[in-house]
Amino acid sequence: FPSTGTYHLHVRSKDWVAKWKAPGTPGKFAISIGEKRVATTFGTKGANWYWQSGGTVEITS
Repeated sequence: FPSTGTYHLHVRSKDWVAKWKAPGTPGKFAISIGEKRVATTFGTKGANWYWQSGGTVEITS
């Protein structure tokens, strides 16, 4: 990161197995920045690509 502060996190993803109608979302994933995991679970919203908001993250160092 170029400097400390609050950043908006967006992830481009898709549910990788949605086209096969797999139960659940086995392709879901999480992101951690440093030692802190982002609360959002990604890769769960359908077969098409989309930008999913992960909220904001605070970068302190």
